[in-house]
Amino acid sequence: MIPRLFIEKERLLAPDRLKLDTALSRYLFHVLRLDSGKKLECVLNENELWEIQICSFSKNDLVFDILKKTRFPLPPLTITIAQALPKQDKFSDILRACVEFGVARFIPLLTRRTIPVLKQSDYKRKHQRWEGILLSAASQSRQNALPKLYSIMSLPDFATQPPEAYHLTIVLWENEKQMSLKRSLSQFSKSLPKKQTPVSICVVVGPEGGFSEEEIERLKEKGFESVSLGQKILRVEHAAFAACCALFYHFES
Repeated sequence: MIPRLFIEKERLLAPDRLKLDTALSRYLFHVLRLDSGKKLECVLNENELWEIQICSFSKNDLVFDILKKTRFPLPPLTITIAQALPKQDKFSDILRACVEFGVARFIPLLTRRTIPVLKQSDYKRKHQRWEGILLSAASQSRQNALPKLYSIMSLPDFATQPPEAYHLTIVLWENEKQMSLKRSLSQFSKSLPKKQTPVSICVVVGPEGGFSEEEIERLKEKGFESVSLGQKILRVEHAAFAACCALFYHFES
Protein backbone atom coordinates (compact mmCIF):
# COMPACT_ATOMS: atom_id res chain seq x y z
CA MET A 1 0.00 0.00 0.00
CA ILE A 2 1.30 3.46 -0.90
CA PRO A 3 2.06 5.57 2.23
CA ARG A 4 -0.14 8.66 2.67
CA LEU A 5 1.12 11.98 4.03
CA PHE A 6 -0.52 15.30 4.86
CA ILE A 7 1.45 18.17 3.37
CA GLU A 8 1.03 21.92 3.85
CA LYS A 9 1.13 23.88 0.60
CA GLU A 10 3.87 26.02 2.16
CA ARG A 11 6.21 23.04 1.87
CA LEU A 12 6.05 23.20 -1.94
CA LEU A 13 9.21 25.00 -3.04
CA ALA A 14 8.26 24.38 -6.68
CA PRO A 15 5.55 22.34 -8.47
CA ASP A 16 7.86 19.30 -8.26
CA ARG A 17 9.91 20.03 -5.14
CA LEU A 18 9.02 19.56 -1.48
CA LYS A 19 10.73 21.15 1.51
CA LEU A 20 11.71 18.67 4.24
CA ASP A 21 12.52 19.23 7.88
CA THR A 22 14.47 16.84 10.09
CA ALA A 23 11.40 15.04 11.45
CA LEU A 24 9.74 14.51 8.05
CA SER A 25 13.03 13.45 6.44
CA ARG A 26 13.64 10.89 9.20
CA TYR A 27 10.09 9.56 8.89
CA LEU A 28 10.25 9.15 5.10
CA PHE A 29 13.68 7.63 4.74
CA HIS A 30 14.38 5.90 8.05
CA VAL A 31 10.91 4.82 9.21
CA LEU A 32 9.21 4.19 5.84
CA ARG A 33 12.57 3.46 4.17
CA LEU A 34 11.58 5.18 0.96
CA ASP A 35 14.02 5.67 -1.90
CA SER A 36 14.12 7.03 -5.43
CA GLY A 37 11.41 5.47 -7.57
CA LYS A 38 9.06 4.86 -4.65
CA LYS A 39 5.53 6.29 -4.65
CA LEU A 40 3.78 8.50 -2.11
CA GLU A 41 0.28 9.90 -1.68
CA CYS A 42 0.23 13.51 -0.52
CA VAL A 43 -2.95 15.17 0.76
CA LEU A 44 -2.89 18.94 0.24
CA ASN A 45 -5.42 21.50 1.52
CA GLU A 46 -7.87 18.82 2.74
CA ASN A 47 -9.43 18.23 -0.67
CA GLU A 48 -6.66 17.32 -3.09
CA LEU A 49 -4.60 14.13 -3.38
CA TRP A 50 -1.37 13.87 -5.35
CA GLU A 51 0.18 10.53 -6.20
CA ILE A 52 3.87 11.21 -6.70
CA GLN A 53 7.02 9.28 -7.50
CA ILE A 54 10.28 10.22 -5.80
CA CYS A 55 13.03 11.28 -8.23
CA SER A 56 15.71 12.39 -5.77
CA PHE A 57 16.03 13.66 -2.23
CA SER A 58 18.31 15.18 0.37
CA LYS A 59 17.93 16.13 4.04
CA ASN A 60 16.28 19.40 3.01
CA ASP A 61 14.15 18.65 -0.02
CA LEU A 62 12.52 16.02 -2.21
CA VAL A 63 12.11 16.18 -6.00
CA PHE A 64 9.21 14.24 -7.49
CA ASP A 65 7.07 13.55 -10.55
CA ILE A 66 3.30 13.93 -10.24
CA LEU A 67 1.60 10.77 -11.48
CA LYS A 68 -2.01 11.68 -10.70
CA LYS A 69 -4.11 14.40 -9.07
CA THR A 70 -7.49 13.69 -7.45
CA ARG A 71 -9.96 16.02 -5.74
CA PHE A 72 -12.02 14.73 -2.82
CA PRO A 73 -15.77 15.46 -2.64
CA LEU A 74 -17.04 17.17 0.49
CA PRO A 75 -17.88 14.61 3.19
CA PRO A 76 -21.64 14.32 3.84
CA LEU A 77 -21.10 14.41 7.61
CA THR A 78 -18.66 16.47 9.67
CA ILE A 79 -18.34 15.56 13.34
CA THR A 80 -16.71 17.64 16.05
CA ILE A 81 -15.95 15.99 19.40
CA ALA A 82 -15.75 18.40 22.35
CA GLN A 83 -14.23 16.17 25.00
CA ALA A 84 -13.71 17.02 28.66
CA LEU A 85 -10.14 16.00 29.40
CA PRO A 86 -10.03 12.62 31.19
CA LYS A 87 -7.32 11.48 33.58
CA GLN A 88 -4.07 9.77 32.58
CA ASP A 89 -3.54 9.61 28.80
CA LYS A 90 -7.06 8.57 27.81
CA PHE A 91 -7.55 11.62 25.58
CA SER A 92 -4.86 10.22 23.27
CA ASP A 93 -6.82 6.97 22.98
CA ILE A 94 -9.99 8.94 22.21
CA LEU A 95 -8.18 10.85 19.46
CA ARG A 96 -6.83 7.69 17.81
CA ALA A 97 -10.14 5.83 17.83
CA CYS A 98 -12.26 8.75 16.62
CA VAL A 99 -9.81 9.76 13.86
CA GLU A 100 -9.97 6.24 12.45
CA PHE A 101 -13.74 6.67 12.29
CA GLY A 102 -13.43 9.97 10.41
CA VAL A 103 -14.02 12.66 13.06
CA ALA A 104 -12.98 16.02 11.62
CA ARG A 105 -12.42 18.25 14.66
CA PHE A 106 -11.58 17.97 18.34
CA ILE A 107 -12.01 20.47 21.17
CA PRO A 108 -10.41 19.59 24.54
CA LEU A 109 -12.49 20.99 27.42
CA LEU A 110 -11.93 21.85 31.06
CA THR A 111 -15.02 21.21 33.18
CA ARG A 112 -15.92 21.25 36.87
CA ARG A 113 -15.09 17.56 37.28
CA THR A 114 -12.04 17.48 35.04
CA ILE A 115 -9.40 15.54 36.98
CA PRO A 116 -6.14 16.55 35.21
CA VAL A 117 -4.78 19.79 36.65
CA LEU A 118 -2.95 21.48 33.79
CA LYS A 119 -0.72 24.49 34.11
CA GLN A 120 -0.78 27.08 31.35
CA SER A 121 2.79 26.05 30.53
CA ASP A 122 1.57 22.49 29.83
CA TYR A 123 -0.90 23.51 27.13
CA LYS A 124 1.58 23.94 24.29
CA ARG A 125 3.40 20.69 25.02
CA LYS A 126 0.13 18.73 25.25
CA HIS A 127 -1.22 20.31 22.08
CA GLN A 128 1.89 19.41 20.09
CA ARG A 129 1.75 15.81 21.27
CA TRP A 130 -1.95 15.50 20.43
CA GLU A 131 -1.34 16.95 16.96
CA GLY A 132 1.31 14.28 16.39
CA ILE A 133 -1.19 11.59 17.39
CA LEU A 134 -3.78 13.01 14.96
CA LEU A 135 -1.24 13.04 12.15
CA SER A 136 -0.15 9.46 12.80
CA ALA A 137 -3.72 8.13 13.13
CA ALA A 138 -4.95 9.97 10.03
CA SER A 139 -2.03 8.69 7.94
CA GLN A 140 -2.42 5.12 9.17
CA SER A 141 -6.18 5.05 8.51
CA ARG A 142 -5.81 6.88 5.16
CA GLN A 143 -8.14 9.77 5.92
CA ASN A 144 -8.87 12.34 3.24
CA ALA A 145 -8.14 15.25 5.56
CA LEU A 146 -6.07 15.94 8.65
CA PRO A 147 -8.36 16.50 11.65
CA LYS A 148 -8.26 19.91 13.30
CA LEU A 149 -7.38 20.26 16.98
CA TYR A 150 -8.52 23.39 18.78
CA SER A 151 -6.86 24.87 21.83
CA ILE A 152 -8.06 23.82 25.28
CA MET A 153 -11.22 25.71 26.28
CA SER A 154 -13.20 26.02 29.49
CA LEU A 155 -16.75 24.71 29.26
CA PRO A 156 -18.30 28.16 29.91
CA ASP A 157 -16.23 29.71 27.12
CA PHE A 158 -17.13 26.89 24.74
CA ALA A 159 -20.85 27.09 25.57
CA THR A 160 -20.89 30.86 25.08
CA GLN A 161 -18.81 30.99 21.92
CA PRO A 162 -18.11 27.65 20.22
CA PRO A 163 -15.38 27.96 17.55
CA GLU A 164 -17.74 26.99 14.72
CA ALA A 165 -21.43 26.86 13.81
CA TYR A 166 -23.18 23.47 13.75
CA HIS A 167 -26.47 22.10 12.46
CA LEU A 168 -26.88 20.02 15.63
CA THR A 169 -25.21 20.29 19.03
CA ILE A 170 -25.69 17.47 21.52
CA VAL A 171 -24.25 16.67 24.93
CA LEU A 172 -24.02 13.11 26.23
CA TRP A 173 -25.47 12.88 29.74
CA GLU A 174 -26.03 9.71 31.72
CA ASN A 175 -28.93 11.25 33.68
CA GLU A 176 -30.98 12.11 30.58
CA LYS A 177 -34.20 10.07 30.80
CA GLN A 178 -36.33 11.51 27.99
CA MET A 179 -34.16 11.88 24.88
CA SER A 180 -31.98 9.12 23.43
CA LEU A 181 -29.34 9.79 20.80
CA LYS A 182 -31.29 7.65 18.33
CA ARG A 183 -34.49 9.65 18.85
CA SER A 184 -32.64 12.96 18.66
CA LEU A 185 -31.03 12.04 15.34
CA SER A 186 -34.34 10.84 13.93
CA GLN A 187 -36.06 14.13 14.79
CA PHE A 188 -33.13 16.13 13.47
CA SER A 189 -33.09 14.25 10.14
CA LYS A 190 -36.77 14.96 9.60
CA SER A 191 -36.14 18.69 10.02
CA LEU A 192 -33.31 18.80 7.46
CA PRO A 193 -33.89 19.95 3.88
CA LYS A 194 -33.68 16.92 1.58
CA LYS A 195 -30.49 18.09 -0.12
CA GLN A 196 -28.76 19.46 2.98
CA THR A 197 -25.09 18.47 2.78
CA PRO A 198 -22.69 18.44 4.44
CA VAL A 199 -24.21 18.10 7.90
CA SER A 200 -22.12 19.43 10.80
CA ILE A 201 -22.69 17.96 14.28
CA CYS A 202 -20.94 18.68 17.56
CA VAL A 203 -20.93 16.05 20.33
CA VAL A 204 -19.96 17.15 23.84
CA VAL A 205 -18.61 14.41 26.11
CA GLY A 206 -17.98 14.72 29.84
CA PRO A 207 -15.09 13.54 32.03
CA GLU A 208 -15.04 10.79 34.63
CA GLY A 209 -17.97 11.63 36.88
CA GLY A 210 -19.88 13.28 34.05
CA PHE A 211 -21.24 16.81 33.89
CA SER A 212 -22.86 18.60 36.80
CA GLU A 213 -26.52 19.58 36.46
CA GLU A 214 -25.46 23.23 36.41
CA GLU A 215 -23.17 22.57 33.42
CA ILE A 216 -25.93 20.71 31.58
CA GLU A 217 -28.35 23.58 32.17
CA ARG A 218 -25.79 26.08 30.88
CA LEU A 219 -25.32 24.05 27.71
CA LYS A 220 -29.09 23.71 27.23
CA GLU A 221 -29.49 27.47 27.56
CA LYS A 222 -27.06 27.84 24.66
CA GLY A 223 -29.03 25.45 22.43
CA PHE A 224 -27.36 22.12 23.20
CA GLU A 225 -29.61 19.07 23.52
CA SER A 226 -28.84 16.50 26.22
CA VAL A 227 -29.12 12.89 25.03
CA SER A 228 -28.54 9.43 26.45
CA LEU A 229 -26.56 6.59 24.91
CA GLY A 230 -28.78 4.08 26.73
CA GLN A 231 -29.00 2.46 30.13
CA LYS A 232 -25.36 1.38 30.22
CA ILE A 233 -22.71 3.68 31.68
CA LEU A 234 -19.70 3.71 29.34
CA ARG A 235 -16.11 4.44 30.20
CA VAL A 236 -15.05 7.97 29.28
CA GLU A 237 -12.69 6.67 26.57
CA HIS A 238 -15.55 4.73 24.91
CA ALA A 239 -18.37 7.30 24.95
CA ALA A 240 -17.23 9.50 22.07
CA PHE A 241 -16.47 6.48 19.88
CA ALA A 242 -19.90 4.95 20.61
CA ALA A 243 -21.59 8.23 19.65
CA CYS A 244 -19.57 8.40 16.41
CA CYS A 245 -20.63 4.86 15.49
CA ALA A 246 -24.28 5.82 15.96
CA LEU A 247 -23.90 9.05 13.96
CA PHE A 248 -22.16 7.50 10.97
CA TYR A 249 -24.54 4.54 10.93
CA HIS A 250 -27.57 6.84 11.06
CA PHE A 251 -26.49 9.17 8.27
CA GLU A 252 -24.89 6.58 6.00
CA SER A 253 -27.96 4.35 6.15
